[in-house]
Amino acid sequence: MKLIKSGKIILALVLSLPTGYAGAAQTTSVSIRGHVSQTNCRLTIPATVNLGALLRERLPATGDGGGSAPHYGVQMVDVSLDQCQAGQQYSLTVMGTPNSHDPGALANTSTGSEAAEYVAVSVWDGLSRLLSPNVTRSRTYMIDAAGHSTIQLGFVAVKTGAAPTNGVVSSTGQIRIDYL
Repeated sequence: MKLIKSGKIILALVLSLPTGYAGAAQTTSVSIRGHVSQTNCRLTIPATVNLGALLRERLPATGDGGGSAPHYGVQMVDVSLDQCQAGQQYSLTVMGTPNSHDPGALANTSTGSEAAEYVAVSVWDGLSRLLSPNVTRSRTYMIDAAGHSTIQLGFVAVKTGAAPTNGVVSSTGQIRIDYL
């Protein structure tokens, strides 16, 4: 990993002391806060992806589609990086709990009698590459000359057993960006 110097932070404090009061003294506290990182990039991704209402008979399995994302029920979202250093390379990893029947998909975290069974959520890079949970990808992406990069991710509800049941599908995950 190489470190990139992204700039300097200069903090100037100007204190104004009261005049006309001999021997007056005053003490105050100052809170100083900052963040040091390898890059200045700003990550933008929707906080919620709504898969909508899906027919259980049409739910694909993760492997349906012959190496590309199944097309039924796909919701595409943009993951954008802005204000980055031009030419910076990075990788993207989906973090979360894998499904117990299909480790290539995020587990359905809905619980109780309203939860769908044998259903999970798979995540695809531009509909061409499955991003299995917690697996660091060898594929890298690059920030363009304007300091920007956008990747489309596809989110798909998939069946993980022969007979998915009706109910709620909910998954929670994180998108991790590693700057190389």
